[in-house]
Amino acid sequence: MSILITSVILGLIGSAAGSPDPSKPAVGAGLPSAPAATPKDPFIHVPDEVFLSMLRNDPQAVMGKIPQSVTYRYHETIARLDQGFTLYGDTFYRERKPAKRRPALVFVHDAAGFRQPVSAGERQCAYLALTENLFCVSLYYRQPTDAYFPAALQDLKCCLRWLRSIADDYAIAPDRLIALGSSAGTQYTWLAAATNGSKECEGSGGYDGYSSDLNLALLNAAMCDFVTDFGRQGFGSKIMGGTLEEMPERYREASPLHRLRAGMPPVLMIHGDQDTSCPLRSARAAYQRLQELKVPSELVVREGRGHGTGGFNTDLCENLDTMRRFIRRYFPE
Repeated sequence: MSILITSVILGLIGSAAGSPDPSKPAVGAGLPSAPAATPKDPFIHVPDEVFLSMLRNDPQAVMGKIPQSVTYRYHETIARLDQGFTLYGDTFYRERKPAKRRPALVFVHDAAGFRQPVSAGERQCAYLALTENLFCVSLYYRQPTDAYFPAALQDLKCCLRWLRSIADDYAIAPDRLIALGSSAGTQYTWLAAATNGSKECEGSGGYDGYSSDLNLALLNAAMCDFVTDFGRQGFGSKIMGGTLEEMPERYREASPLHRLRAGMPPVLMIHGDQDTSCPLRSARAAYQRLQELKVPSELVVREGRGHGTGGFNTDLCENLDTMRRFIRRYFPE
């Protein structure tokens, strides 16, 4: 049973896209203007109804499978970054260019994303592409072994600019960009929402004529108080490249709870009350702060659920349907 705590305070939806540069940036090729052969497809394509049934009844069994109606494109090049790193995204869509513009969603994976045998977030992206006709991209952002914070946040912002650069080709509504963060990926989803309009974490990925603003944030098992919960753990120093004692201000910059501000886009948080990796107390503190700032927000607490396999993945379809309702509330057709 879910305990639903819903904000009734109205707020501004995230800002719309900036005016695009008429010329495409040299960095990052974007998607081709016409469908091309997928260079690699690790998935088994199953009938849509089979995919939906499996997802609802056994979320783990659907790993490695996507519905037949969804087009999957492997490792689209988004940008070529410093030190030879190529920023990739796996894309999922039901219609390449529907008559009406639709939202686009970036899946920001957890710490295990790079170790998965197939695309991180493929179930979430395939489901939302199929049921909501979203254009979805699963982002392969830089890990601490590639670059320390704020590199991953810069990568997410680059992806948001890239999506706006291809908006006309794929009927994407540039003022309806969503990020779905899972576990470690929520840190960057939070921070992208909290730094709309700021140039501090834009990075060097290109597409400079486009806005990196996020318009809606979905958070699964969110990292909220990075200073308190992770500041004195090895995980914190791994992300930051130093300890809390060595760089206290930098840790606060990386801590979502310390960066929340008025004017943020709507935020949905789904959290298990037995989560010991990302404590519920910190999620409640973040939600309370959002309420004080009058940011439209919702906290859904899953009773008896923990983190990861014992949390979000257990109720995957139910949680995704909660996200669908939240998206429709702020982005009605």
